[in-house]
Amino acid sequence: MQPTRPNTPSLGRRKQAPRQLQVQALHIDRKQHFELAWRRQQMEEALLKAEEDGCCSVECITELRSLRHLDRVIDSAASSVVVVAFYSRSCGTCKEMLKHYAAMCRDANGQQAGVRFLKHNIRDDFDDLTDVAALYGVRAVPCFVFFVGGAQMRRVSMMDSRQNPEAVRRLMGWQQGRLTDALREMLFRAAPSARR
Repeated sequence: MQPTRPNTPSLGRRKQAPRQLQVQALHIDRKQHFELAWRRQQMEEALLKAEEDGCCSVECITELRSLRHLDRVIDSAASSVVVVAFYSRSCGTCKEMLKHYAAMCRDANGQQAGVRFLKHNIRDDFDDLTDVAALYGVRAVPCFVFFVGGAQMRRVSMMDSRQNPEAVRRLMGWQQGRLTDALREMLFRAAPSARR
């Protein structure tokens, strides 16, 4: 059996002070946060009002930014046809289809057809699916959604085949005709009937 030592500090060791935790608080300036959110909202509303005042933006096609923006456009269009082109910046087929889409927009404006043309990038700044694309279930682009009187009436989806350039050329001609036919069909449906 070993003898027990009394609780006396040894001569070679210094007594250490107990460690204290340093608590750092994260300060959130709520007033500044709310002011920034309010400014962003004011800027978005000013952009929406400017777009509503002017008929079309560059190339006749308005860039759709949010669900709220889509609701405003559909409400202001009343019984007119609203066409939304979903695209991705990395899609080559989308770029070709948007050129055809812009030509359709210019033709429709020249003939004063009651059609609003919108386009929407399905990926946000963080490369996530946007709320608009998620709501309408758009995962493959290009995709065109037609609205009449606030209701989704038709959807035209395009296939992206990058492997065979000849197949892409044939596909583009077929898909452009398909898109034009779908737009004509929606215009005839939305047009007031002469039989009434």
